[in-house]
Amino acid sequence: MAQNAIAVAKEEYRDRFTAFVEQNFKTENVEKFFKPIRLAVIAHGDFRPDNLMHRRLEDGTLEVAVLDFQMIQVCNPIMDLLYYIINGTDEKFRQEHYQQLIEHYYNEFCNSLRRFRLDPDIIYPDKNFENDLKEMLPFGLLVAIVSLPFVTVDVQNASKIGSDLETHFLGVKTSDLFAERLNGVISDYIKMGIL
Repeated sequence: MAQNAIAVAKEEYRDRFTAFVEQNFKTENVEKFFKPIRLAVIAHGDFRPDNLMHRRLEDGTLEVAVLDFQMIQVCNPIMDLLYYIINGTDEKFRQEHYQQLIEHYYNEFCNSLRRFRLDPDIIYPDKNFENDLKEMLPFGLLVAIVSLPFVTVDVQNASKIGSDLETHFLGVKTSDLFAERLNGVISDYIKMGIL
């Protein structure tokens, strides 16, 4: 999967992206992203737009139901946030709304703690959130490499239900949209100083 990602990376990004992948995505380095840093939460593990169902109630309220809990795990709260942002947005959307998404997530996280009469300034102060986010940002590139091929796959190239895992993960034919979205993430990460 990493080789597929490197192959579609823009020439101007390829050397920098390749070095980053080789350095950061060894098994021992990847495992750290799935462990709590300062706070342990139960994370969905596959939180993306197509795992949400929406319906409008008669009073106009939008109801959202989360689906697919097979990847649920104890980890840090940033994992689901980055997974959702990388899988659910493109470069243009992130340029316009990334900071709003981060702030909204943290504010709602704090509101959830307050509903349980817990003090977010004690449990997960914003400084800890910001530090965890910075430490977890490389995870977004892992998501782009591993998940975007499936999120962006053309229908005719999608894996068939019941196919073996090796075929499912290694045999996916990536789309032009994958290249576009991956290069958008790489561009963002260059601007953020991560690459």
